[in-house]
Amino acid sequence: MTEEVNFDSLNISYSPNIKTYSIEKQQKIFAYLSQLNDINRKAYNIAFEHLGTSFNIDRSNGFKEWLSVLKFLEQLNDEDKSKFHYNNNYLFDYNIISQSDEYKNWLKK
Repeated sequence: MTEEVNFDSLNISYSPNIKTYSIEKQQKIFAYLSQLNDINRKAYNIAFEHLGTSFNIDRSNGFKEWLSVLKFLEQLNDEDKSKFHYNNNYLFDYNIISQSDEYKNWLKK
């Protein structure tokens, strides 16, 4: 039995194609969408409305950047993860981490 991700609870438009992704990818997309601030939520809605069926969250710059921060967090040891208040559940403060010196230095590697 596979776990269902409830995108409707976000009160945000989304493509039904999301349901064809693996549960893990759906969970990541859900976490990303649930963490959007007001400005990024507006940008997402505009892109979704204007691009319609050609919009693909998996290919969006915002989601790709969020995944990059997630990859950074996942390679950290537990002590460093706790510094960023990350506990392996896809929930983290993207804006703070993406602006941190640690993340910027990691990107340079």
